[in-house]
Parts: sequence; structure tokens; C-alpha cells
Amino acid sequence: MTVLDSPGEVIGAALKMCGHSYNATDPHALRQARADLLALKRHLLACDTNYRPLLASGGAALSLGWNGDAAALKA
Repeated sequence: MTVLDSPGEVIGAALKMCGHSYNATDPHALRQARADLLALKRHLLACDTNYRPLLASGGAALSLGWNGDAAALKA
């Protein structure tokens, strides 16, 4: 999998995945998001905002990206 080369986007997504606000500042929420991200680390192929070529070629099976890109790749 790949994640965006954007700490705010990645942390925000992890917070949402845990059921917290995208912009949460609560230490417990941030610790939970950190733990979840560290658990994903062993599956990480790249941190890159140019994830589309890897996803389109099959080099990555999953990417954290933007919805507009996903729709374009699906088409």
C-alpha cells in the first residue's frame, strides 16, 4: 500500500478510521492513530503523492489518495 506524502492527510485519515475528528488534538486520539499507523508500517510500499502509476500498474494494491483520482483510475 501507499500513503500520501502529507503527514496531515495521513494522520487525519488515521484519526477518522478510529472514529475521531479529522482534526482531533486529544492526546488519546493521537496515540490511537499513531498505533494504527505503526501497525500498517510493515505493509507500506511508499509515501508518495504520485501514487497513481503504482496503483494503475498493480505495483500497489491499495493507496491513500484523493477521490477524484480514484474515479479517474477506475474509468
